Amino acid sequence: MTTTSATETESSGTFFGRLWSKSQKTAIGILIVGLSIPVILIARTGMARLAASHEVVIPERSPVSVKSMKLAESEVASGVQFSGVVAALRKADLSFRVGGTVQSLHQVYGAAGQLRDAHEGDQFAAGEVIAQLDTADYQRERDVAAERLSVSMARLKQAHADSEEAQSAYDRALKLKAGQAVSQASLEAAKARQISTLAAIDVAEREIAASRIQLKQAEENLAYCTLSAPFPETTIATRSVDTHQRVSPGQVVFTVHDISSVVVSFAVQDSMLSQLRFGDVIEVTATGLSGERFQGVIHKIGTTANEQTRSYPVEVRIDAPGALRPGMVATVNFRKAQTAILVPLTAITPIESTRPGVFKIKREADRTVVQRIPIEIRGVFDNQAAIQLPEGENAALKLGDEIVFTGVHRLRDGEAVHVIQ
Repeated sequence: MTTTSATETESSGTFFGRLWSKSQKTAIGILIVGLSIPVILIARTGMARLAASHEVVIPERSPVSVKSMKLAESEVASGVQFSGVVAALRKADLSFRVGGTVQSLHQVYGAAGQLRDAHEGDQFAAGEVIAQLDTADYQRERDVAAERLSVSMARLKQAHADSEEAQSAYDRALKLKAGQAVSQASLEAAKARQISTLAAIDVAEREIAASRIQLKQAEENLAYCTLSAPFPETTIATRSVDTHQRVSPGQVVFTVHDISSVVVSFAVQDSMLSQLRFGDVIEVTATGLSGERFQGVIHKIGTTANEQTRSYPVEVRIDAPGALRPGMVATVNFRKAQTAILVPLTAITPIESTRPGVFKIKREADRTVVQRIPIEIRGVFDNQAAIQLPEGENAALKLGDEIVFTGVHRLRDGEAVHVIQ
């Protein structure tokens, strides 16, 4: 057994195992490592120098061309709007106060240049005749009343003459009675006649008064046969009669509007009432009249709320309505002027993904650069934003500072720019 183990051990050794001892192998390994380290260091130094000699130089970007503006305060208007309906300032239903036959309607020239009867849309000045009844019957009534008055006046004149004569006879009878020349009966008869003539005068005067009333009524009835425009700018809204048509007293024949002024009616909640004053100037626009603006004043503020909506009626009067017509839908704009710092929306850029900001221009000795400054937006007016500036003397952004308003999407904080006009 012992002989076999010695043989196997000897045969399992390597070539180097048979030539070198263990201590010799260790010394050789240390020598190899010591020689390798300087070589590696020298190689790394050379490679670094080689890389430095081939370094890529990136040229600096040219200044970005931008346009700028200075921050300043501007006057803006804000407020609320209400929808309303245009109505005529005044409206009237016209009718004859007497019955009769329509003799004629006002004649106007039509589109073809021919005369026609007045109808919807035609306008008249105050006092201009729109329609006329047949006046023959009322003219006869007027003539009869005038004749009665003449007769009554003649009777009064005769009564005065009779009274004067009776008074003279009575005076003579009194003198004769004093001389016992007439009887008491004759004196009493003279007195009775004198009283009778005074009564006749009273009757005649009353007849004259009644005749004058009848004549006045007849003349008024005659005048009622004419229908005239009641307003400075009377516009016919509806016509309900034709010529030769019989009408009754009080029957509506025309509905007319006064469009020299119009009103816009709308309703407001109770929270708005405290902001309204009679005479306040209000701007009004109409849906059908794009781009036109009208100035009106508040002339009516209701004191009782609608039971369903709990809102109060308000009216704005417009004295220069132009093309505004009753029935149009209008918008009442309650605007309040205020001061704000406005910048174009193109000047605003996001900062930190959520917070907006602007690029402030900083002019240095040899170049012009931009600095990104965060801002707060108070509101948007058309294509401009009202911004809130930081407070304090050392604020990063102040009135008078110059900011970029075009080309902000190409800028980075600290980048050089070229400001163009």
